[in-house]
Amino acid sequence: MTRTLFFFLRLLERENSPLQITWGICFGFLLAMLPTLTLQFFVILTLFIISRAHFPSAILSFLITLPLSFGLQVFFHHIGAALLTIYPSIFSILEWLYNAPIVPYTRFNHSVVLGASLTAFGIVPLLFWICHRMIQRKYDSIVEWLLDTRISRTWLNSDLKLIYDRSSK
Repeated sequence: MTRTLFFFLRLLERENSPLQITWGICFGFLLAMLPTLTLQFFVILTLFIISRAHFPSAILSFLITLPLSFGLQVFFHHIGAALLTIYPSIFSILEWLYNAPIVPYTRFNHSVVLGASLTAFGIVPLLFWICHRMIQRKYDSIVEWLLDTRISRTWLNSDLKLIYDRSSK
């Protein structure tokens, strides 16, 4: 039981530079916005697993964005339907892509999937830039505030922290 707890605590305290926290927020946002069981979802999930992104910020971003993505499905449908039906000049490109070996696994021919994917990938660069600037400016004050909280002071002064430090070496 204590090994599991210590593993979870180590997971929370590593990869916590401002850039890694920003990448965690962006990966969580993408995973919440992209429809599951599509190729693009699994590619982003794989990139998140092999990258050194901050896990807690990704989970928090995912939990905040998921209700938003469900509420925006009508908007995604309108974007995807417009691209799939209104512009006849791209019909031949869409047909060629659909007949390609791997592209149908993206399910881009579904209007909600196409609209959500394009919206999510379009927003991520702006989200990355905004979050990175905010985290860089406030990182030291946030860490200082977290270390000054009662829970943090209790943890840092406890005997359990000493056991944890010895087990992590």
